[in-house]
Amino acid sequence: MIDTLNRWANRLSPLKLPAMVASLCLLAVAIAIVLGVGAPAGEPFLIPSIVGFVWSLSIYAAIVTFQVIPRGVREGDGFVKRIKIRLHRLWYWIIGWVLIGTTAVSVVLVFRLARVWLQDYSAG
Repeated sequence: MIDTLNRWANRLSPLKLPAMVASLCLLAVAIAIVLGVGAPAGEPFLIPSIVGFVWSLSIYAAIVTFQVIPRGVREGDGFVKRIKIRLHRLWYWIIGWVLIGTTAVSVVLVFRLARVWLQDYSAG
């Protein structure tokens, strides 16, 4: 699993900077709307800015975390070195499962927020 996440992170690595910039901009938009800096007409953009912030931050975190992973155990490694490598890789497995779990929660959050947003601001 972590090798697959590593391949995805390396393929998506050109998106690292745009994802970080997008997350910061969307966070700034959400904060400005909440603090009332802009006109009240900006309120419909609060939920989309939160959703965009969550996804862009998730993409950035996944790329940064899994771009470099520890190597696997090799045949010539000693007992202590094998244990150390396996523990280090176990940590990445745990982070990978947390990433998958938070992605699933983000999908549910997006659908719920989209439903609320469409109910509040749809033409009708």
